[in-house]
Amino acid sequence: MVASTSASAQLSNPCLKLLNDPDDSTWQNPDSIYVDSCPASSTYLHLFAKETFSVQFFYGSVLPVPGASPDTIIEVEWTQIDTAYSATRAGFDSLQQRFGHFILKNTQPNIVDTNHIGSKIFALSFDSIVDVNVVSDSLKTIPLVEYAGYSNRSGILSGITNINNNDKTRPSIIFNATTSEITINDENLLENNTLDIFSTTGQLIYHGLFTKQSPSLKVANLPQSCYVVQINGATAGKLLVTH
Repeated sequence: MVASTSASAQLSNPCLKLLNDPDDSTWQNPDSIYVDSCPASSTYLHLFAKETFSVQFFYGSVLPVPGASPDTIIEVEWTQIDTAYSATRAGFDSLQQRFGHFILKNTQPNIVDTNHIGSKIFALSFDSIVDVNVVSDSLKTIPLVEYAGYSNRSGILSGITNINNNDKTRPSIIFNATTSEITINDENLLENNTLDIFSTTGQLIYHGLFTKQSPSLKVANLPQSCYVVQINGATAGKLLVTH
């Protein structure tokens, strides 16, 4: 993706579809996340969005912000990073050259990491939609960035998530993004069961077998995207993978 490409031009790409579920009235997508739906695309199943990424620095002095009253959101530019941290400034400069202008937002009072006194967490939002995978990986390479990732708010699933945990009539599916493992909790499981994962366009992405005694499966290399999970041929829920 080219940084100079405008958001409107990107959204004219027929492969990018707004991530939603017309059959689920509880589905939410407040950040207007898109998914690449074309199997021939090099970014097939990748998520695209303007916001919101999370960035945490090792030290609060990297990007100081003025104090403010509680619940105040302060917007800053990367150019306000202390000039003493030249490598960090160069990393964010490169990020802007690749993906276009962005804003860093800090909510007061500061969220302080107890392991690194003074470190702060910022929300990062772009002017144009960007590839969530690529930007997340790029942020992690910037010096003095302790943590970076995408703060997904769409659907009902993200990261380590319990699917259908409020619906006792359906299986509970727990996805651990750290270990890429899916665990199914269901009293009605058979001795031998099948797990199928489909893309939102209906393509089979994964097929596996598991037993009632060992209801966990490793599902490696799933790109960040939304999937439909079936157990024994019946739809059990949706899986939104974020890294």
